[in-house]
Amino acid sequence: MSRVGPPALIVGLMLAASACKIMPENPYRTAAEQGNLNAQYLLGRMYERGQGVAKDDVLAYVWLSAAAEQGSAEAAHGMDSAAARLTPEQLAEARMLASARRVKAWQAGP
Repeated sequence: MSRVGPPALIVGLMLAASACKIMPENPYRTAAEQGNLNAQYLLGRMYERGQGVAKDDVLAYVWLSAAAEQGSAEAAHGMDSAAARLTPEQLAEARMLASARRVKAWQAGP
């Protein structure tokens, strides 16, 4: 009988959580919500690829647009790529969520 060590157990739990779309809190999300450009860009790419989070082009668009608003040309390109993969309804949802994120950030202040 083989022994399953902590790393294998953690990977197994992450895969099970991913299958259920339940993921542990993402450390990039907190930084992204606080306006960190790099975290916003990385979180957008993570959603785009499904790395550490469930793949979601709508949320990829939201976070890449946040980074693009801060001047990231790479994020602007990624946002355009994400938009091209969305249906018109999904794009409208992504734009609404991006707008709500901006309002929330504005209300929170610097």
